[in-house]
Amino acid sequence: MQRYSLQKHLGPYTVDKALFLRLESYINRNLPRILLLNLEKGVERPLSAFITVTIQKEQGKEKFGSMEDYGYELFDENIKEVSIELVHNNAFNFWGQKVIVLIMTFNLESGYCDLSIALSDEEPRDKVYTIEKGLKEVMSRNKKSIPLARFFR
Repeated sequence: MQRYSLQKHLGPYTVDKALFLRLESYINRNLPRILLLNLEKGVERPLSAFITVTIQKEQGKEKFGSMEDYGYELFDENIKEVSIELVHNNAFNFWGQKVIVLIMTFNLESGYCDLSIALSDEEPRDKVYTIEKGLKEVMSRNKKSIPLARFFR
């Protein structure tokens, strides 16, 4: 097995509950196929048990197994960051041990996202780029446009 990791600063984005629900859906639908994970067949959300959503507030954190468990559609002004993490070790895969760590942290004030992906797998570089491309596609409808005038001052 080889290892490959990627860290990027992306954005800005409009951050809302719907974005996180789409990210969770992408992770559950596409990562098992991309990584050839040996997961239970017929389960609609096979990676849900390995996903954590953290909401960082001024006075502490709240952790959820899914953004569906968060009771509101929008985030209030007390929330500073929202992150989604996937940590999965597919040790019992007949292809060999595969480990993925995916962390996306969104700063609500700026809208920027810090993306980190680490993968231990066969040909991990190609798979990491495929995952990154898919995540960016999911986030594209929340992309904020930056006025070009900012760059020419």
